[in-house]
Amino acid sequence: MNILKKYFFKEIAILIGFLLIAILVYSISIKFSFFKSLYSQDLSTTTKSLLANIHQPLTIQLASNNPELANQVKLLVRRYQQYQPLIIFTSKKNTLNEPHSPQHALLISYQNCREILDLNMISPNETHLTQTLFKLQRKPNQWVVFLQGHGEPDPYGTENTDISLFRQSLENQGFKIQKLNLTTTPFIPDNTSVLIINSVKSALLPKEQSLIDDYIAKGKDLLWLMDPASLPVASLSQTLGVFAHPGTIIDAHGQRLGTPHPAITLIENYPTLPFQAPKTLTAFPFALALDVINHPDFQSKPMLITNESTWTETSALNGNISFDPEKNEIAGPLLLGVNLIRQYNNTEQRITVIGNSRFLSNGAIENYGNLALGLNLLNWLNHDDALIQIEQPIVKDSVSQIHLQSALLIQYVYPLLSALLVIFPMFFFLLRQRKSRKISTQISRSH
Repeated sequence: MNILKKYFFKEIAILIGFLLIAILVYSISIKFSFFKSLYSQDLSTTTKSLLANIHQPLTIQLASNNPELANQVKLLVRRYQQYQPLIIFTSKKNTLNEPHSPQHALLISYQNCREILDLNMISPNETHLTQTLFKLQRKPNQWVVFLQGHGEPDPYGTENTDISLFRQSLENQGFKIQKLNLTTTPFIPDNTSVLIINSVKSALLPKEQSLIDDYIAKGKDLLWLMDPASLPVASLSQTLGVFAHPGTIIDAHGQRLGTPHPAITLIENYPTLPFQAPKTLTAFPFALALDVINHPDFQSKPMLITNESTWTETSALNGNISFDPEKNEIAGPLLLGVNLIRQYNNTEQRITVIGNSRFLSNGAIENYGNLALGLNLLNWLNHDDALIQIEQPIVKDSVSQIHLQSALLIQYVYPLLSALLVIFPMFFFLLRQRKSRKISTQISRSH
């Protein structure tokens, strides 16, 4: 009987061991933050570039009585402190001394600005923390306004020609976004920092033109994007001295490099950008060449210039496309983008005109350096000069970068493995118990 007892306790110990392993594996599978840490040991290039731009103490205070949440935040902040020692982290178990403050919150303070992150609503990760750091370095109550009502791409639309990905990227870097239809709201708000006129498809009303002219006359900043399919805005061209050449830019050099269409213009060099240039080329599908006349007030500076193997094609973009000077087609290099600058009341007015809007569209913005160009262009137009050397774009939070196979493994395979680790030991335990009873019965009968 002593042998049977010893055998029984051995089986119990094995079963308990398997159960502990199963519980451990299952707990790991549901704690996604563990797997996140495996894939997210370093910060994105943009975050590190932003941290290098901090020159005064930045405090991060955690208010939470949740030890697991506190540990997650502490590990996240520690990664930031590795690149910026001016970050000071404190924590307390009670709530913040703020009216209506959430139960679990992060209070982030820099210079005279502060932001509160509600950790009941969002998870502590690089995306949310970096977005907050961008907000703290931007001017308060300043808005990037997209003109609407004339067939422009929708900053909240999901079509390939819309610009919701660009709008979302701007918001991720602390910009405040607003749409504006001047027929329903007959004024441009005073807190508009940048007005964006994007590929107008129908004529502006005289009142709308007058409002835009007044906006420019007050020294405000503007981004004007146009395409071969957009409608010319004659009053704006006259005000700024910028006109579009007829035709669509053809880039033979880009096609030799492998672009799917000869009307996709590639820009590889950025010798005159007033901000951090993309680390790679940028692509402009179906673009216009610009012509700038001397303006008594504005100083024009070329921003984007095509290569020598380009020209303005005035014929249909099918069949044999070739340069024909007899059709008044113009050979490259061509002016694709221009910056206009003037001094107004001790402030530099900044206006950018680009003969393309599709480079910021949902269908093209994730190609090459398009997003990087768009983000730092808006930093410059918004006079966020402390941010114009940021390396763009922001990399998505590393949780979303885990491969699909890994995500499926975490979500399904590990819980299944946990269940099997419970079922199989119990099955073998019961099977052995049955055998041990038979042995015990046989021993009893033999005695």
